[in-house]
Amino acid sequence: MSSSSALDSLHDPPLRIEVSEGDVVRMIWKGKSLPRRPQERLAPFLDGLLEKAALRVQGVEMDVRELAFMSAATMGVVVWFMGRAAVLAVPVTVFYDDSVKWQKMHFSAMCFLESSDPPIRMVPGPPLSKGPAEDEGR
Repeated sequence: MSSSSALDSLHDPPLRIEVSEGDVVRMIWKGKSLPRRPQERLAPFLDGLLEKAALRVQGVEMDVRELAFMSAATMGVVVWFMGRAAVLAVPVTVFYDDSVKWQKMHFSAMCFLESSDPPIRMVPGPPLSKGPAEDEGR
């Protein structure tokens, strides 16, 4: 868990998670998520973010549309994140690119996690921007 009050971004090459805060806490995932044990760094990062969002009574948006690849181990942490969000009553919206085969396969299959209380939604659609190198996950 994070000890600072600011919502920090995560840089764990080749993965970057840019965090910004407004009406909701927004995470934009970029690059590739390849760690063999994402529970060591990614899970505590996400847990700290959820706890801060719960204290601030904010929802969380997780945008993976610019992510080039996500390992199965990372998907396990994402499923855990959704369950933890439900326990903390933090609304979560996940944006994914349904034109990218792996994203469509993983995130459309996660519809079983969708709920109304707290709202947890999977939203398909194209990325907001198509930067030349960003989509390659450098």
